Amino acid sequence: MCDITTVASLIAAASIAVTAAVVLFAIAAINAGTFWGAFANSVLMIAAAVLLGTAIASLGAANAAVSGCANGGCAGPTAILQEAIIAATTGLTVLLAATIVGTVGTSIPWAGVVIAIALVVGGLACSAGLWILGLSISSLDTCLRGLAAARAASPATTSVTIAGVSSMIAGGALLGVGLVLGWWSRGETKPPP
Repeated sequence: MCDITTVASLIAAASIAVTAAVVLFAIAAINAGTFWGAFANSVLMIAAAVLLGTAIASLGAANAAVSGCANGGCAGPTAILQEAIIAATTGLTVLLAATIVGTVGTSIPWAGVVIAIALVVGGLACSAGLWILGLSISSLDTCLRGLAAARAASPATTSVTIAGVSSMIAGGALLGVGLVLGWWSRGETKPPP
């Protein structure tokens, strides 16, 4: 059975978790610019790792749930969505590994800024994958609504819209975080004289 509502909800949850993780990376970058603030970064990085793990699990469940759509007339859009989910999951897995490795590095005053900013950039790259998921699920929903011509709309249209919008907002918000960090980090990575 094709349950696009569940798929949409899981994609929205992953988008929210990744957005929160990137915000924690940005806070870690700011904290690493001070001597005492850098020591709190281990806690932030562990929380970010948990959020990324949650996003990966959510996307794995979404991939399993979308497989029910593969046998119908919407096999093409389903395959595209599954490939996008796999690509996003792979990117998030690499980011999770970098987060775990970077937990100690971001706790080093001043030097940790570079590591945290690198994690923000990785998060921004992963948010692009989430944005593509938002487009792909909308395409699948359109196909399913076309197959259900007797109904005016798929009952999952609202959930799909929320997943698409949350994925796109995640991409835009993370781009904004990246721009702010780029502006903030001008010359801020050096220790005081």
